[in-house]
Amino acid sequence: MLIDSHCHVIATDTKRYPLKPLFGRQSDWSAEHPLDYPDMVKASVDAGVDYQLWAGSTIGLSAFSTHARDFIERTSPAPFQNQDRYHFRGAEVTGRTTALATLDLRGSYSFLDSDNLRPSGTQPLQTRPRHRGDVQWIWTPVTGSAVRGAVYSTGTQLYDSRGSNPTQREVDAFTLVDLGFTQTLAKRYQIAFDVTNLFDHLYDQSYAVPRKGRAAV
Repeated sequence: MLIDSHCHVIATDTKRYPLKPLFGRQSDWSAEHPLDYPDMVKASVDAGVDYQLWAGSTIGLSAFSTHARDFIERTSPAPFQNQDRYHFRGAEVTGRTTALATLDLRGSYSFLDSDNLRPSGTQPLQTRPRHRGDVQWIWTPVTGSAVRGAVYSTGTQLYDSRGSNPTQREVDAFTLVDLGFTQTLAKRYQIAFDVTNLFDHLYDQSYAVPRKGRAAV
């Protein structure tokens, strides 16, 4: 699934930086609250720490809270447009170890709480799962050979149904597996083979895009 997320800075000097809102419509919030670069930095808070457990092994913890204004997104059945106020907050734990000479192992878990702060009340955002986790590895059993792999797990998530009266529905959690192999020849050439979504699990939920299946290169 591909989600395009980016910030929009609304300059207070509209003569020097003319407004060009999406579809020619500026949201009520941005009109009443122009946001320049320093204010945008203040709207986002994050902190993190990394700790080395022992030689070749580290663990990291980070947390964040972001207030977004004029976020561009589609809310069914309307087209893509500026949304007034979103709030994202969450945390992530990461770890990596190379304690074994032939194995590079890493993993992570993240939690995300995301809401649309509407005047009528707070509503959870669609297609943003609260829980994600992954384990990735590179195993080099002999010099010149590498076996790569990854397991990605995504928790349940909400999405807006189609139609004139959309309702929020829930998509089941899913797990994906990727595998790959690389062989170096004569210290100059490499032969690589990779399979994504090894078990051909249909999982994607997005607008006008087929759900992704197995791919091999």
